[in-house]
Amino acid sequence: MRTSIIGIAAILAAGLAAASVAHGDVIIKLKNGVEIKVPVNKDDIASITMEEGGKSTAAPPPQPAPPVVPETPAKPTEYTQALPSPEDLAKAKGPELPGASSFKSGAFSKDGAAGGGSGRIVRVGPGKDYEKLGDVAGSLQNGDVVEIEGGLYLNDFAEIAASDITLRGVNGRPHFRATVGPPSNKGIWVLSGDNVSVDNIEFSGAVVPDLNGAGIRYEGAKLDVRNSSFHHNQSGILTVNRPDMVVEIRNSEFAYRIHAGSGQAHGIYIGTAKRVVVMNSYFHHNDVGHHIKVRGAENWILYNKVTDQNGGASYLVEAPNCGSTYVIGNVLQKGVKAENSNAVSYGAEGCEGKPLGLYVTSNTMVNDRHAGTFVLNRSGTTAFVANNLLVGRIGLSEGPVKDVNNLIESSEKFVDRAKYDFHLAAGASAIDEGVKVGNAGKTSLMPANEYGFPKPMTPRKAVGDLDVGAYEYGGR
Repeated sequence: MRTSIIGIAAILAAGLAAASVAHGDVIIKLKNGVEIKVPVNKDDIASITMEEGGKSTAAPPPQPAPPVVPETPAKPTEYTQALPSPEDLAKAKGPELPGASSFKSGAFSKDGAAGGGSGRIVRVGPGKDYEKLGDVAGSLQNGDVVEIEGGLYLNDFAEIAASDITLRGVNGRPHFRATVGPPSNKGIWVLSGDNVSVDNIEFSGAVVPDLNGAGIRYEGAKLDVRNSSFHHNQSGILTVNRPDMVVEIRNSEFAYRIHAGSGQAHGIYIGTAKRVVVMNSYFHHNDVGHHIKVRGAENWILYNKVTDQNGGASYLVEAPNCGSTYVIGNVLQKGVKAENSNAVSYGAEGCEGKPLGLYVTSNTMVNDRHAGTFVLNRSGTTAFVANNLLVGRIGLSEGPVKDVNNLIESSEKFVDRAKYDFHLAAGASAIDEGVKVGNAGKTSLMPANEYGFPKPMTPRKAVGDLDVGAYEYGGR
């Protein structure tokens, strides 16, 4: 009798694989129909041997198939994004980079309601024209420049209706601190004029019964805030809804938002607007609510640092009603106490006829929470997400995205992660791993600058190939 060893091995392997218990029969079926059953414990089988012509031949145990290793695709050198809504996005030109503004002290562009020009300089502070801003707020004229001496202004509330005005700190930074609720039940400063510039002012302590107390409550058409600090308020800046509104915030800080028992207040909350620009600013240690919430037809979130650290905020950036939204070159971090697992949220409340287009490129995102998602896209349109460095337990997205060259690492080599310095260190995996990306309309999606607060942001210098994330290694 000559039976193939391979045939017997296959029969035995099949029989053993089908056994549901350790004990069973090895069944050998011959060609003449005879079956031979051998009781056996499968755990006792070391090998199966069959003698053929006086020789013993052992059938090797079956080996698992080798794993299939997927082919690594070549890294693309350039990617051009097809616009989901070219007609709308072509209208969204945005700010010139790096960051030239239409606002200058006492001189404003025509993009907003026009006002008169008084030519006056009004001085506020000890020994000046007025001791307190509240003493002159109601009589300010269109075109005034208000110079406020550095120092503490305790419960000095102001409601200002004048347009085309500048309010700036001189000889230090004036600190407007509230220890009681403002009489307006809105904010420390309530500004309703058009074309208002605020430079080098500090606001703290704004608390009102509806939990929306703000350092600045803005109700006009155009607001520019620079070099200012908002801390320990229920909200930093809160605006009304105005489709013609333009808000620009640069080189400013929003921190230690007061936990008011409600998530309805935020670091900044810009309502319905024409355009919102937030650039080179620092958001940190805010509890509940979002750091940045914007409802603009255009939203430019560029080169900021937005970090929970040991705070417990919700979203880092939210554009709940869509709009053409650009999140480029930011340093982002979610803390262990963050109340929301998502970092960037888009379209969660419906797009209300606003332009569609979410572009998230060259950001560094560190997640210290137990789990999280980088981009939550509820708009129905495909977001463009490219060259982002994601570190920690974090997924790229929920909702439709075009994923281009994003790098997800469990850890990365940073200069000092414990101090939230996420500049790349030598040997970081993100170095030279970036790719070129195209434009959205006439707007480049490549990073032009790097976050630098409290100093001005700096042009991003190419060192070899583009690095993934918000920083270029060796570019400092």
